[in-house]
Amino acid sequence: MKKILIFDRMNSSKFPGGDTVQIHEIQKFLVNNGYRVKVSDQPLEDLRKYDYVFIFNLTNPLEAYVHMKACEKHQKPYILFPVYWNLDSLKMPMYFNIKSLAKNLLPKAMKSLIRSIVFMKQNKEIIRNFNIKPRELLSADACIKRIIAHAYYICPNSNAEWEHLNDNFTLNKLNNKVKVIYNGIDVEKLNNINQDDSIKEKYKLPDNYICCVGGIGPRKNQLNLVNAANQADINLVIIGQASSGCENYYNLVKSTAKSNIYFIDHLPQNEVFKIVKSSKGHIQPSFIETPGLASLEAAMLGVPIIVANTAPVKEYFGDSAIYCEPDKVDSICNSLIMLKGTLVSNDSFQHSVISNYDWNLTLEKLKTLV
Repeated sequence: MKKILIFDRMNSSKFPGGDTVQIHEIQKFLVNNGYRVKVSDQPLEDLRKYDYVFIFNLTNPLEAYVHMKACEKHQKPYILFPVYWNLDSLKMPMYFNIKSLAKNLLPKAMKSLIRSIVFMKQNKEIIRNFNIKPRELLSADACIKRIIAHAYYICPNSNAEWEHLNDNFTLNKLNNKVKVIYNGIDVEKLNNINQDDSIKEKYKLPDNYICCVGGIGPRKNQLNLVNAANQADINLVIIGQASSGCENYYNLVKSTAKSNIYFIDHLPQNEVFKIVKSSKGHIQPSFIETPGLASLEAAMLGVPIIVANTAPVKEYFGDSAIYCEPDKVDSICNSLIMLKGTLVSNDSFQHSVISNYDWNLTLEKLKTLV
């Protein structure tokens, strides 16, 4: 029986995200198929008894680099799930507190240096354990290149993500290592969610609303969304808490919202699904997603979805979603009005999501890799 260790983010318990869901679905799938799997947020985990290691999330390149060093120390092959997009390439606006403004105005090399210094200061024991030299962490891009170059396999969530990685790091020679593994949904769990209008009374929600589920932060773009909902005078229910380091943004979103915007910080997953099921639809106008698990889940629940017109999202949803331009409030506003006027759900879209994005189907490829 093969044994696998999956490294999770060190802060995932406090700030769970789509990568957290993906990790635990992979664990469940592999265990159900006869593997022994442990998920750990401890970089100093003893890897000697494992056959393979999974590393996630190049948006935290220094942490991923430490995980790679752990694999090198114990001579373990690792499979990389990049969950990557160059956030500096997006049209995300700067926000209005001094700390955020200063950070955005700094050159990329300076920002990378500051992150490295902070990371090394906070993780001295880890750095010492793996004998990592300070110069190794000075460039996030150099860390990412090395992590990718030494991976046993690379498993992006879309072809678009791989093309973006290749555009940023020129990795064509590694194409034979690339195995795209799409994100998925728990079809069985979602099939058991029935419309329950009492959920509206329970959370004091209006009769008709559009909802948005996800951590609140600049990448998810709730500020433009709130401005658009204000402009359209459409009821919007936002379910989520502030993402790590995004408390000021969260406060700005809440202070911008009018009385037609409803906020719910955190709920059990089944309650979230019931709110989505009872909605007119779901919107996720993020500057980037691959493709956004909440959008997949909403489509599976049979409600129309609005998503941003970015390459990974289009790869998943094709012509079946309503698209908006995330950097334009008017575009988001028009998409909300269009969705509000939608009378019926798209049954063929729902069936397509079930047929293509069940975790049990999307993860089947993993069995050929380990």
